[in-house]
Amino acid sequence: MIADGDLVAVHSNYKTWNMAGVDIFRFNDDGKIIEHWDVLHQISKTTASGNDMFSSSPEMADGLSKLDSRIARD
Repeated sequence: MIADGDLVAVHSNYKTWNMAGVDIFRFNDDGKIIEHWDVLHQISKTTASGNDMFSSSPEMADGLSKLDSRIARD
């Protein structure tokens, strides 16, 4: 999940349908959803990199942790 101003994007694994999705929401000042967009993609059995769409390496997890810390400071 990532947020910027009144926009929030969520990357999801819809295992029932073997689909990856991104939902994007826009919120008003009262915190209510006022717009929603989505995109779905069939999850491939293989990828060029050999990494699937939902696992992460220790290096990636460390990088995300550092990013979370930096965002929390700002």
